[in-house]
Amino acid sequence: MQDHRQLIDNLRTFAHRTDIERVKEAVQSLRPFGDEAVLGLADALEDDDDYVRVMVLEILYEWEGDASAVLNLVIRSLDDADRIVRICAASVVSQHVERAEDALPVLLRWLDTDDEHSRLTAAALILRIAQSA
Repeated sequence: MQDHRQLIDNLRTFAHRTDIERVKEAVQSLRPFGDEAVLGLADALEDDDDYVRVMVLEILYEWEGDASAVLNLVIRSLDDADRIVRICAASVVSQHVERAEDALPVLLRWLDTDDEHSRLTAAALILRIAQSA
């Protein structure tokens, strides 16, 4: 496996920017690296910085290439300690419902939370995953 520290450091720079163009510019900067960028994003999903993890998920949501290699890590992010990371992960999972059956146990737990947004998101995703099966 290649060392993706430089890519993660670049993501950290984008993640801590506050402008609206940061995701678009991050995607553009990674596009030339293709599959290798996706593998770097997978490594970045393990970063301690929740801003980096959110950035990764926002990039994956906008990514036009094949990101299915990181779907299992995205599904694991549904259990992240940070609420925003979990919500961003749900958005990415929503783009891959036909291969997201592994997300069902986590989404079923979301139905039991006090967070109304999480409950509604979980219910909608569970229906979409069930319909795609």
